[in-house]
Amino acid sequence: MTYADEGKCEIVVSSLSMVNAHFICCERASMPLSIWKHKINSTKEIIDVCPIEASDIYASCDSEWKDYEDDVQYFAAQKQGCNYIVTRNPKDFTLSDIEVLTPDQAIKKLISLWPPK
Repeated sequence: MTYADEGKCEIVVSSLSMVNAHFICCERASMPLSIWKHKINSTKEIIDVCPIEASDIYASCDSEWKDYEDDVQYFAAQKQGCNYIVTRNPKDFTLSDIEVLTPDQAIKKLISLWPPK
């Protein structure tokens, strides 16, 4: 988040991820909606939310991926021009032509890139 705030990287999440995060935080972890809204509003300057479009939904139906939701995320990231997909579950992205990193790998990659050599 700090690197994004400093302009060293961009963070893009799909609209589906935002909805899923809300469900996990508010429904499963009982976070009050007011706190959720405050947290999301405080990140809107550094996180871009990309749409999930009908073409992503239908392309995922025609693909060979085993996890439909991950495939939808992949198509949205591809359309957005993302260089990396960061996930705790990289095994579901074996068909991705976008480099897939775990959160720890993503942090190491960011640290290795800054300051630029």
